[in-house]
Amino acid sequence: MSKVGKLLIAHPCLPKGNPFRKSVIYIYEDNKNGTLGVVLNYNSSYSVRELCNQKGILFGDGTKQLHKGGPVNEQAILMLHSDEWQSQNTTEAGKNYRISSDNLMFQKISLGDCPAYYSIFAGMAG
Repeated sequence: MSKVGKLLIAHPCLPKGNPFRKSVIYIYEDNKNGTLGVVLNYNSSYSVRELCNQKGILFGDGTKQLHKGGPVNEQAILMLHSDEWQSQNTTEAGKNYRISSDNLMFQKISLGDCPAYYSIFAGMAG
């Protein structure tokens, strides 16, 4: 039975120093190669605007925070979003959700072509 679209909530007794302590993880992929998700409840110290500026893309909204998606491949940037929108590298991530990971998604959102709901993550949980 697939875990895609499910939430994984950390056990309350995880010790300090554990990267998943007090975390809530959204599972977006579950297959024979393993399970992947993003931590929903940890913000990074960076905004999406700062990330876009590093890529040479002007992004007007300075309030949208970049989330810490997890300790695996922290250089990977993922967007979890509503399913009415897509970019070049977009796949299903559960009922009513998709996940995208490409540079075009930043260009699109900087021009106002945004999904109804989205969050952007650096890294993942695996």
